[in-house]
Amino acid sequence: LAVGLVLSAIIAAAVPEGWIAQHVGTGLLPMLLMLVVGLPLYICATSSTPLAYTLVVAGLSPGAALVLLLAGPATNAATMSWVVKDLGARALAIYLAVIGVFAVGFGVLFDALLGGAIRLAEHGGAHDHGAVGAVQSTGAAVFTLMLAAAVVVRITRALRASERGRAPEPV
Repeated sequence: LAVGLVLSAIIAAAVPEGWIAQHVGTGLLPMLLMLVVGLPLYICATSSTPLAYTLVVAGLSPGAALVLLLAGPATNAATMSWVVKDLGARALAIYLAVIGVFAVGFGVLFDALLGGAIRLAEHGGAHDHGAVGAVQSTGAAVFTLMLAAAVVVRITRALRASERGRAPEPV
């Protein structure tokens, strides 16, 4: 999640709203670009959601964002290494081709049916940060504390394991 949020923040800061639509365009080209980016870039669905939102605000078509959302999480290293090991390189090529065809196909379909209804690039920067309520603030604080606790637990286990001279136990 942190990787997705950091990538989203970098893109939001570096890429102006509507820039992608003006310079990359719409249609099949951005979808193929998101496929090329999404296949090797394994990020979980939770991480890719804020990234996809930020890219749509920057002008990427919602269908191209869907391609990223479908292709990225489907191609994790563990699955691909298992496919190559147990089924072979040909099976991996077929696996990646099927993911690519269906991701781009659903992206085209999504843009054709619903793409015109999504206007984040026009309204993405217009939200009001002052309207964050108590529930959102509490949730953010709890989430931050949970992340900090997980980091402390991981560091503590690693230190204890290094004192004993063995690898840390998985969390």
